[in-house]
Amino acid sequence: MASLVPRAALLTLVLWAGVARAEPGLSSLFSGTGRYGGSFYELGVTWGLGGLLHAPGAATIGQTGVRFVQHQGFLSQLLLLALSQLGVGLGSVNVQIESEYETRYRDGREYKVETARTTTYSTTKSEAQLESELADARQAVQGLVSWFELTVYAPKVLGFSPGPSTASGYELSVGVSFQLGSLGSLPGVLSTGVSGANVSAPLSWVGQAGMATSLTYQNVGLLGRVHVPLTRFADVALEWQPNVYTLTTLDDDPAQSGVVAPSPLRAIAYVHLTNFVYVRGQVVLGGLGVTEGRLGFNLEVGGRL
Repeated sequence: MASLVPRAALLTLVLWAGVARAEPGLSSLFSGTGRYGGSFYELGVTWGLGGLLHAPGAATIGQTGVRFVQHQGFLSQLLLLALSQLGVGLGSVNVQIESEYETRYRDGREYKVETARTTTYSTTKSEAQLESELADARQAVQGLVSWFELTVYAPKVLGFSPGPSTASGYELSVGVSFQLGSLGSLPGVLSTGVSGANVSAPLSWVGQAGMATSLTYQNVGLLGRVHVPLTRFADVALEWQPNVYTLTTLDDDPAQSGVVAPSPLRAIAYVHLTNFVYVRGQVVLGGLGVTEGRLGFNLEVGGRL
């Protein structure tokens, strides 16, 4: 029995040494959210149903497409710089609108009609102030971790369409990421930015005739996304896109107007098969409630370099 103890100790030592040697190699293959610390590209094929596009009484609308992500590279830095300088430029311009009216009468009632409108633009900052603020914006962007994401939807991808009606269009966003903390050696990440979208699909009605023949989702707004690492092999994220562009159409019936105005909420899960291959699933809530296509899902398979 005594001879078994040294053998057990020796076996434990050998296994521990093997794990220690394998750890650097494992980290190079499975870094999880650690990838957000560097530069990478993602390209994936995506299939989904519902969520973004939905109308009462219409068949569930499919979304197939290709998603491209560029993290901390030339393209995202260039777009971020352009947005920051646009903001500086707009902040230095004062717009004044003056209207002229003419009084008219009809059936004994007096009313006014606008006959002319003059728009005057003036700068509120000197050229030196503007140059200084533009330089500060360039310097600030250089110190940020930037990202860019573009999804292009088409009626069929790889010959497959998930529904009787399928969307066409795009979603894009650009922004910056910050590390919130870490779970072990993996960082939690907050991503913020701006987003835009224009996605449309023909409407296929179930058992009734619809007034609208197509449906469009448009978005100009903000984006917030929190990534939480679970293990080296998986992480989850929660994303919200407040939609500023369609605030005035929130109460419209999309079956009649042909316009849907969600601020999408997404729950996302990544599974990292290696650092170079991933599977991405998400649940998309495109409005209050889970019926009539508001609750959708999406599956993506892609590669990363």
